[in-house]
Order: sequence, then structure tokens, then C-alpha cells
Amino acid sequence: KAGKAGKIGAKSSRVIRMARLVRLVKIYKVTSQRSKEKQQHNDLKRLVESGHFSHDEIQEYLEKSSAQKQSKVGAELSDIITRRVIVAVLLMLCIVPLLTYSSSIDNEKDATHFLH
Repeated sequence: KAGKAGKIGAKSSRVIRMARLVRLVKIYKVTSQRSKEKQQHNDLKRLVESGHFSHDEIQEYLEKSSAQKQSKVGAELSDIITRRVIVAVLLMLCIVPLLTYSSSIDNEKDATHFLH
């Protein structure tokens, strides 16, 4: 019984560690996205201050870019499709050479004998 309990405890600790890792990756993604947005905002602020663009042009650009953002569902679907296509291409690269037939028959007599 002690061995069984130990296995269950080890398995559950692995699951918990994996859940923590997934949560950590999500937090990292959100943090990096916020950092990018903050950097973009600072860059746009510098462009307005230097006189390259007006405040209205920057506001219009931000509205267009926010309208073009993908939804979470769309991004996830796109990611899944990309993974599947990559796996399919890799499988084809591995399997197609196995399915091709290369003959070692050099002369015509052997070739006709092979056909009959």
C-alpha cells in the first residue's frame, strides 16, 4: 500500500508541476506582450514629440492596429493548423521515399521478364 501511495503522490506532483509550468508560460506571454505594447507606445510618443506625426495620426494608427488583432480563439486555431501542417509535411518527407519504387533492372530483357 505504501508503494502505491508513493506512485500516486509522485504522479500528482508531476501533474502539479506541469500545471505550474503552463501557468508560468502564460504569465510570461502576457508580460512580454505588455512589454512590447509599452515599448511601442513609448516609440509613438517620441515620434509625436519629434514632430514626425501628429497626435491624430497616431491615434488613427492605434485604432487600425487594435481592430486587426486576432482573437484568442483565432490565434489558437491558427497555431493548431500550423502545427498540423508541419507534422504532415514532415511525415510526407519521411514516408514518400519509402513508397517510391526504384528498379535495379538495367537491360530490356530483364525489364520485360519483370513485367510478365
